[in-house]
Amino acid sequence: MSAPAESDEFTTLFAPEPDDAEARASGHWKVLVVDDEPDIHAVLRLAMQDMMVEGIPLQLIDAHSAEEAKAILAREPDIALILLDVVMETEDAGLELVRHVRQELCNRMVRIVLVTGQPGYAPQREVVANYEIDGYRLKSELTADRIFVSVYAGVRAYQTLVEQTLQRIQLDEAEDGLRREQMLKAAIVEHSDDGIIGRTLDGVITSWNRAAEKILGYTAGEVLGKSISILVPADRVDEERRMIASILAGSGINHQETERLARDGRRIPVSLTVSPILDSGGRMIGASQIVRDITERKKAEAELEKYRHDLEHLVEERTSELSLAKDAAEAANHAKTQFLANMSHEIRTPMNAVLGLTHLLHSGATPKQKERLDKISQAGQHLLAIINDILDLSKIEAGKLHLDDQNFSLVAVMDHVHSMISATAQAKGLRIRFDYDEVPHWLRGDPTRLAQSLLNYASNAVKFTERGSVSIRAQLLDQTEDDLLLRFEVEDTGIGIAADELARLFHAFEQVDASSSRRYGGTGLGLVITRRLVEIMGGEVGADCSPGVGSKFWFTAHFRPGHGLAPAETVAGSESAEDALRLHHMGARLLLVEDNPINREVALELLHGVQFAVDLAANGQEAVELARARHYDLVLMDIQMPVMNGLDATRAIRGIPEHAGTPILAMTANAFDEDRAACQAAGMNDFIVKPVEPDALYASLLRWLLVPAAKGAAPEARQPAAAPVVAPPSPADTTLTAALEHLAGLPGLNVEQGLSMVRGNGAKYLDLLRRFAESHADDMAALQTSLAAGDRPTALRLAHTLKGAAATLGANRLARMARDLEEILHVETDSESVESRLLQQMTAIRLEFPPLAAALPPVAPVATDAGGARDRATLQSLLGTLEALLEQGDTASIELLDTHGDALKLALAGDFEKLAGDIRRFAFDDALNSLRALRQKLGV
Repeated sequence: MSAPAESDEFTTLFAPEPDDAEARASGHWKVLVVDDEPDIHAVLRLAMQDMMVEGIPLQLIDAHSAEEAKAILAREPDIALILLDVVMETEDAGLELVRHVRQELCNRMVRIVLVTGQPGYAPQREVVANYEIDGYRLKSELTADRIFVSVYAGVRAYQTLVEQTLQRIQLDEAEDGLRREQMLKAAIVEHSDDGIIGRTLDGVITSWNRAAEKILGYTAGEVLGKSISILVPADRVDEERRMIASILAGSGINHQETERLARDGRRIPVSLTVSPILDSGGRMIGASQIVRDITERKKAEAELEKYRHDLEHLVEERTSELSLAKDAAEAANHAKTQFLANMSHEIRTPMNAVLGLTHLLHSGATPKQKERLDKISQAGQHLLAIINDILDLSKIEAGKLHLDDQNFSLVAVMDHVHSMISATAQAKGLRIRFDYDEVPHWLRGDPTRLAQSLLNYASNAVKFTERGSVSIRAQLLDQTEDDLLLRFEVEDTGIGIAADELARLFHAFEQVDASSSRRYGGTGLGLVITRRLVEIMGGEVGADCSPGVGSKFWFTAHFRPGHGLAPAETVAGSESAEDALRLHHMGARLLLVEDNPINREVALELLHGVQFAVDLAANGQEAVELARARHYDLVLMDIQMPVMNGLDATRAIRGIPEHAGTPILAMTANAFDEDRAACQAAGMNDFIVKPVEPDALYASLLRWLLVPAAKGAAPEARQPAAAPVVAPPSPADTTLTAALEHLAGLPGLNVEQGLSMVRGNGAKYLDLLRRFAESHADDMAALQTSLAAGDRPTALRLAHTLKGAAATLGANRLARMARDLEEILHVETDSESVESRLLQQMTAIRLEFPPLAAALPPVAPVATDAGGARDRATLQSLLGTLEALLEQGDTASIELLDTHGDALKLALAGDFEKLAGDIRRFAFDDALNSLRALRQKLGV
């Protein structure tokens, strides 16, 4: 092709630079421009004259024919990118050069972008399909921006390939060193005095040393490749599973005593140490067991035990005559107590099943059937309450009731009591008042038994009061360094009690009105249980009543000063929305509807930060089902979700009578007027734009949670927690700070903005960034698959979700790219220009993820304290909610288990299955005991 006529000035201005050795020196990205038109060389040189990629400038090399380009490629093997014309000395000279590079030179590193002015000679689709090229541009499309995008993408792709090649070489060298190290370790293992056995996670034996053969009798040839079950006695199989589960959870097994089967059938007592076997990526692929024969030691211990037992037996014989009289006196009372405990426990389990199945039968029942099921449920709850009282009383009398010793918030206890009586009080028009400002916020003792005692008083107060109010107060009577004496009062404006009736109120099965036709129900056990509990807590009970005026029931109890996590610092002299929420609305129950796990966890972090109880739904359908099952103070609703979107879910929730007036706030990355109008039309109250800014979220929540309070009494203020003790920075803190500083230098990532979304929790932010990079790296491949299948709505949702998640974490450049991609997808036409823009944008988005993943620090070892400090608050909230449900025998505990089973299983490891089994068979008492023991064990 002949070049157009040029003026001398034009030729001089855009003449190519000399192709000398100095211009081709290292430290430049080499770009070869192959075109027979001088104008194209000039335009490309002008467009790229100041361009840099990763801080390195470009070096342009000109070739005016395919033959000239071959010569340059022979002497310049490190060219990063070729911008190649197709039609030059022949019509397919450019394509022949592509074949030369890829096949004859075997160069797969250099990136090739075709730049042609005559697509008719080489149709774009055909060329892309049949030639190994990386881009295609028409000369008519050459603008500075498009040249920049093509060159930048090509050079970055070349850089990535070079780095990957270097990494492969380094990996091969590392593997050689590893093989040598493994040979040395194998020699050490073979000469060890302890049996060393390797196994896969599935239990297949992979290694067996000489000491193992000596202890157990099997040769290596007899056991390698077989299941380790041949060594495990039948009654030890569950123990073996628990050990592997413990290893998977991150805990090692050190010197655990167990037994192994020898080749001759003997059971050999052994001490077992189990450690994980990791691959080069740090993933567990098996376990190593060190087996030590402890037969002789066990014999010595058995002889010692026999001697001790004989001595104890002798002592028992000498003291038995002294205890016979005492045993006879206590036998009758013990038998009665044991009978009550066994009876109430045995009745409670089937009663829980009756209540649970009644709850399940509600789904699909007719109105008449629902009415009858409700009556069954009410009767069952009443009977269960009686059983619970009998069980508690029998435990106290048997001396089996032990108080927990843990830090707890008095505010949380008061909130729990309020939540239990509020519905009945509201139905009767009673005002509930709290006053506990003089008492320290954090106490140490048994919060469950304190709440039970208060609830017994408060429930009676609401039951016997038809109008007026119920006041619940806490007072500090005395304080020392290690002890707090508190007085709790529940005062009502109810029917009151005559003075001569007060004396028998705190005795078992006693009531003021004991007739069978009495107006108020109950067993008369509540007050005696309170008295017994208070006595265990070192206090006293009492009452002051006037018939027709009201009653005041009180008790005292001893606690110790406690401590807990303080809320985030606030500006002195002001109350922010966050402070106001924590102060006035702690314990509010919210429903968070969000399909994206990154956005969901960020929102949870913010909501748990103000002590809200939060239920989760991953789509609109789940949200509607949860809204039908329980009351929520407020709903946060995403818009674009699978299964059912937020607008349809809002309309369905508005159709539930209980939620006709519940505030529903939209959360979406779309902030256009038409989106706001659609949300309002669906019945939403307000609109929160993603990425959610914490202060804006708190302000909106405060505004809408205050709306119901305007109709009645203002919520009582709660005392904030004491200031936390600031510990000196640990090495982990220093590492975290360094990681965040490194990320702050990554272009397009606003670390400060991302940290603000998780209230400054750096570890949480790094975890979310890592999960974001892993879960969204393949979004463009999924989007391309959706487009190929004609599923544009799914493609739009992928782009929309990526936009919101990226913005939430401060990945602003990626968020803008996703926004532009979403706008392109909204264009309905399928023109080549739209297809080209889509391809460019998707390519640019793909290139954002490798630098982000590379900049993230390696994953730290998993902590062994049920998820580590970063998830401690979430786990504590989850287990606290589950404990409250189990205390009430509420079948919602099964729903909570279904919703959060994966998180609980990860946190509780081997203890999860028993807890879940007890809950699913309605054995709520057993589950509650297990859960309390687990919480004490985990410190949550």
